[in-house]
Amino acid sequence: MIRRMAVTMTATLLKNRILVKGKLGRLPYHPRSFFVLSLTYSRARNSALEEQNKKQKLIHDTTTDFTTPQLLPGHLKIASWNVASFRSVYEKGSLKHYIDNEKPDILCLQETKVTEDKFGNQIYDYMSIFYACKENSGYSGTAVLTKLKPLAVLKGIGVEDHDTEGRCITLEFPNFFLVCTYIPNAGQKGENGWPKDLDYRMKWDKAFSEYLKKLDQIKPVIWTGDLNVARLEIDLKNPKTNKKTAGFTDKERQNFETILKENDFVDTYRLLYILAISRRTKS
Repeated sequence: MIRRMAVTMTATLLKNRILVKGKLGRLPYHPRSFFVLSLTYSRARNSALEEQNKKQKLIHDTTTDFTTPQLLPGHLKIASWNVASFRSVYEKGSLKHYIDNEKPDILCLQETKVTEDKFGNQIYDYMSIFYACKENSGYSGTAVLTKLKPLAVLKGIGVEDHDTEGRCITLEFPNFFLVCTYIPNAGQKGENGWPKDLDYRMKWDKAFSEYLKKLDQIKPVIWTGDLNVARLEIDLKNPKTNKKTAGFTDKERQNFETILKENDFVDTYRLLYILAISRRTKS
């Protein structure tokens, strides 16, 4: 049976996601559980969320610790984490601690802020691939640590205006593409009250959507990273006062919904927590 399936796992700030698109039914794994994903919450963050949910009388079908979802034989585990400085998490041991606990097969990282040759091509028992900002290696940047050797590695999305800040790495595997992204932030508010770089963000969204479509014509796509958008009002504590805040403007949210629909994505964070959402929206 051929079916389309996509997954989203939302991490800290509810903007770090993993999405899968493609005919996963043809892969040699159960299509509903092929990609087992991990949250990048710290345990302290988990506890805070659980307490908050209790106060709001939310009911969850699953927990949010390192053991969820359950990893079964034949599953592939992919995690995504905005590290806000690879050097920092590496030297302080945070990266090693996370990997030892989470044990991902592939770890996608954003905002790495290092040169591409600083840490070599092997970290622990992972092949490492870095993509740095061309103008300032201390800004932006993405990386992928993988136990699976890719067939090919592509850096950028093929659009010169969008390929200077190291924001997208694509790994090709036999059955799918893995796309790790650090989507541009729309910036601080300008004199008109709207984010200064909102227009650029709109151009990026359009170009990136076209890039995903081209990949999908070849094989299924997994899109992961810091997407810099809060999809629903439930993602923010004060949604009404943040309508002009970067990541929550109507234009950014509409663009994200368009990408989801046009590419047949399913938000599996919402799928996993649908009971919690329904209880809150009805209250």
